Amino acid sequence: MKRGGVISKRFLKSIRNIVGKENLLTNEVSRYSHSYDATTLSYMPDAVVIIKRLNDIDKIISLANEVGFYIIPRGSGTGMTGGALPTGGGLVLVLDRLNKHRFIFNHLPYIETEPGTLTSDIQNTAQLYHYFYPPDPASQEYSTIGGNVAEGAGGPHGLKYGTTRDYILYMDVVTGNGKNLTLTRGKDDNIIDLFCGSEGTLGIIKTIGLGVLPEPEEHSTVMFVFKSVSDAMRTVSSIIREGVVPSKLEFMDEYSIKAIKRYKDPGVGEGNSVVLLEADGYPKEVKKAVSEAEKIARSEGVVEVQKARTESEEDLLWEIRRNISPALSLFGPYKVNEDITVPPDMLVNTIEKIHHISERYGVFVACFGHIGDGNIHTNIMCDKRDKELMKRVWDAVSEIFRFVIDIGGTISGEHGIGITKQSYLRIEKSRVEIDVYKKIKLLFDPMGIMNPGKIFT
Repeated sequence: MKRGGVISKRFLKSIRNIVGKENLLTNEVSRYSHSYDATTLSYMPDAVVIIKRLNDIDKIISLANEVGFYIIPRGSGTGMTGGALPTGGGLVLVLDRLNKHRFIFNHLPYIETEPGTLTSDIQNTAQLYHYFYPPDPASQEYSTIGGNVAEGAGGPHGLKYGTTRDYILYMDVVTGNGKNLTLTRGKDDNIIDLFCGSEGTLGIIKTIGLGVLPEPEEHSTVMFVFKSVSDAMRTVSSIIREGVVPSKLEFMDEYSIKAIKRYKDPGVGEGNSVVLLEADGYPKEVKKAVSEAEKIARSEGVVEVQKARTESEEDLLWEIRRNISPALSLFGPYKVNEDITVPPDMLVNTIEKIHHISERYGVFVACFGHIGDGNIHTNIMCDKRDKELMKRVWDAVSEIFRFVIDIGGTISGEHGIGITKQSYLRIEKSRVEIDVYKKIKLLFDPMGIMNPGKIFT
């Protein structure tokens, strides 16, 4: 069976008849522009299909099963692990034109959306009606909801409000074998949770119902500056242990701060580590949470506390966090970005271990992230043209991953497995667990046409 390669004229004609001539792209420029994602890895597809009608998805999956061609679903291409890359050729189905969405008032308000809607558009639509859609991945201005579901995306608000998975009320999907399923919470929880994080390997999500929450009455942001990472990590651990529930709790280590200081003065003085905390809810709740967090921080040796008094001051504080990525580019043209998650009581040990590994291999590693739920983004800056350096980088990543697994953490908090973490998945998960997933894939996609080569090999 032909999986990828030279596409027959007959097959191309069939695709063209479904989507229209202008939506089937076979020229080299179009194929190349859909060959990569945020990883900078690149694999050329045999053709690119722009999907503008939901029903066309069913027709193409049916045709692909008949002919035996791979289908690779793609949103905006913001993935960090290669989940939307056509590693074996085939058809890239671009879904970002499927962006219709609407706010629905029912006994519980919600948003119904197609998979190509931007995350930020979902948030803005909820806000128009004075509601709140909490999941907020860093790529929210560019990533699509379908991609968020496929990767199980989270974000800073995940500590208090949960991730994308927690807001799915229902979804319509077409599986790899061409069956249409309508899945609803309460009845199909297990299958919904299978599709959330499945990275397009089981089928394609066509419609999603997303829950929303009433907007918090008030929110407040405070920045704690510390001389050492250990002081900051002890503060974070104590905040969680004492039952303070921030809406956001973000952390930046000394290397992140070093990068930011070179990029744009963040106003943290001699501090080497920063914790940013946001509290939201009723005014009394917010005041209490900030007060308790400040008390804990002072007991752990905080050297500076900055409280935002206005929304513009809040934005300036969060700008420090947003500036990390552009600031890190000053330390290397290429970034290996991993998103480990560890138990809260192992935060100090983990950061210290990563720094020791960084020093031993002679690589620049900056740690930051959603520290409240143990999610640490480890960014290693490098130049992939330097083969000797890249060997040290990947050796460092391997050692970090093995340490994380040994202490009961996970190698992927919200970026998925894709192709970049496959070899480590076999360390974190048992053969039995992986075999179970393979059998599930076979059930939904018996011909193996859906996004092959992802998650496991």
